[in-house]
Amino acid sequence: MPYPKPKFRRAEVDAAGRVLAETEVADSDSIPARHRAREVVDDWRASHGYPLVTLRILLQERARRVDPEALVAQRLKRLASVEAKLRRFPRMKVSRMQDLGGCRAVLPSVRAVGELVELYRTGREEHEFVKESDYIGQPKGNGYRSLHRVYRYRSRASRNAAWDGHRIEVQIRSRLQHAWATAVETVDAITGTQLKTSGPANGDWDRFFALMGSVLAIEEGCPLVPGTPVALSELRDEVRDLVRLLDVEGSLFGLGVAIQRVPLPADAAWFLMMVDAANRRVFVQRYDARNFSAAQAEYLRLEAEHEGKPGFQACLLSTDSAKALRQAYPNYFLDVSVFAESLNLFLGIPSDRASR
Repeated sequence: MPYPKPKFRRAEVDAAGRVLAETEVADSDSIPARHRAREVVDDWRASHGYPLVTLRILLQERARRVDPEALVAQRLKRLASVEAKLRRFPRMKVSRMQDLGGCRAVLPSVRAVGELVELYRTGREEHEFVKESDYIGQPKGNGYRSLHRVYRYRSRASRNAAWDGHRIEVQIRSRLQHAWATAVETVDAITGTQLKTSGPANGDWDRFFALMGSVLAIEEGCPLVPGTPVALSELRDEVRDLVRLLDVEGSLFGLGVAIQRVPLPADAAWFLMMVDAANRRVFVQRYDARNFSAAQAEYLRLEAEHEGKPGFQACLLSTDSAKALRQAYPNYFLDVSVFAESLNLFLGIPSDRASR
């Protein structure tokens, strides 16, 4: 079995999480404590590999019943994102974090999303269902829309008992909802604004994406984002003003072009991506299923080597193919073309503007 089992007790994992949340990368006095804490948290995070694959296989089977072309992917949460979440929620424990391992299905429409969700709600479940969060019916105030289902991994086989209770998050979203979410992550990568994790602290960018959440919700016939204009003309005027103020076209729409032709390897089970947003460079290493441990070790090395460096991200991902990787994680290619297309359509701008 190529997937690691946890080496540390949950109490040790939670204590290590507190160390990471309460210390800073730049504090030289905390380096030894942070190094030890990283080892413990990294081990716990890596131990989600097998439960994650198990839940992703089920998601893929159900998603392909709805749409044979459904995009399904999985990832282990980045350590920087783990730390940011622990700081935002001081009472949170790493051992109870529900999205250290996450898998995602992207479907062409809200209707298809509903069909897949219904398969989950009515289907037999081997794993323990924890909760469902419907951010499509009730969008977040920042504009985020998706449906999340959280499970605890369960197995009848004693050889898998070490993974029992590991939480995995299943995300189900439409193509437009996915375009919005990955556009936010792209802005985070190139501007360092941390829109995804810092809450409403980034002023105009926060407002722009909240408004665009409603723009895409209108296109899909879904509830609007709270606090955004109901009148279409008012919504369009405010979006247009922010596009001009933020220079959205100059900031975002040309980014993917510079790195779009980065060569990707052939099909693989795991992809280790390294993104240098400042220099618009992407590197990809491939690993087959038997080499998850090697992929994880290299992932941890890169995270530690580049900890605290702005614009650099490493992430361990899995999709069916290199082509699907680009579609599932366009933010790692600084590609916002789908998002730009919807924005231009809403504002009546010719579609070729987004590809310049």
